Amino acid sequence: MDLGAVRRLVTVTHHKLLSRTLTSEDGEKIRKLAQTMVMLEEKLGERTEQEVKTSGEYHQKVGEILDFLDRTKERSLAKMEKLQLRFS
Repeated sequence: MDLGAVRRLVTVTHHKLLSRTLTSEDGEKIRKLAQTMVMLEEKLGERTEQEVKTSGEYHQKVGEILDFLDRTKERSLAKMEKLQLRFS
């Protein structure tokens, strides 16, 4: 998989975030994509300022996706705890 393909998949996943259709399975996929993206970027060696800026934008998208998934998980856990307290 090349860097362009990885970035396209990150963009597709980010669109899922914006449309609120993101799932926990997407979280696992985005973690693997982020690792692949970093590995491919390291292989490129020296990069121009524009390439660094573009890379930063995609890493920011990955961060937004992971933050959203973490917040969703925390809210779900809080709801579960409330339900357990209510029925115990």
